[in-house]
Amino acid sequence: MAAPDPILADPAGVRPVPQNPALGILLRVLAMALMALLAAIVKFCAERGVPVLEIIFFRNAFAFIPVLLYIWKTTGFGVLRTRRPGAHLVRSGVGLTGMVCGFTAVSLLPLTQSTAISFSAPLFMVALSALILKEPVGVHRWMAVAVGFIGVLIMVHPDPRQFVGIGVLFAIAAAVGSAGAMIAIREISRTEPGPTIVFYFTLAGAVLGLASLPFGWVLP
Repeated sequence: MAAPDPILADPAGVRPVPQNPALGILLRVLAMALMALLAAIVKFCAERGVPVLEIIFFRNAFAFIPVLLYIWKTTGFGVLRTRRPGAHLVRSGVGLTGMVCGFTAVSLLPLTQSTAISFSAPLFMVALSALILKEPVGVHRWMAVAVGFIGVLIMVHPDPRQFVGIGVLFAIAAAVGSAGAMIAIREISRTEPGPTIVFYFTLAGAVLGLASLPFGWVLP
C-alpha cells in the first residue's frame, strides 16, 4: 500500500499545508544557531562603541532582504494591506522594547548570563497568557513556572554582590518584552498573516534605529 501523502489541509480549508517534521526541526535548530550568532555579533559591535539603536537599525534594515524576498515568492505584496495598524503598532512597540533591552543586556553582561536569563521568557509568557489572554493556567503549570525560575537562577549562578545590576534588569525586561511580543503575536495572528506581522515589525525597528541617527552613530 502506498504511503500516505504528508499533506494536511489548513484550518481555514484554503490550501494544503505540507508537513515535513525533519525540515522543521532542522530549521528550528538553524534559527537558534543564528540567534546565538546574532547575540555574539551584537556584543562584538557594542564593545567597539556602536550604539544599541544603530545596531537595531542595521539588524532590521538587512532583515528586509529575506522578508521581502519571501513575500514576493509566496504571498505577494498584497499581503501588506492591513486593517489593524494599531495592533501592529502595539506588537512592534512591545517587541522593540524587548529587543532594545535584550541588546543592551548583551552589551553589559557576559553572553552566558544574558542567555540564561533569556530562558525565563517562556515562564513570563505563561503568566501573561493568564493575565492578558485569560487562558486557564492550572496549578501544575504555575508550579512548573516556579521550578523554571529556580532553574534559571541556578544557571545564572548569581553573585550576591553583583547580581542586582543594570545589566540584569535589562535582561529581565528583555525576557518580559519577548514574552509580551509572543502574546501580542498570538492575538494579532487571528486576523493578520505572519508575513504582514514580520514586515511591519521590521519596518518599525528600522524606523526606530534610524531615528537615533542625530544622537550619534559610529561608522561601522
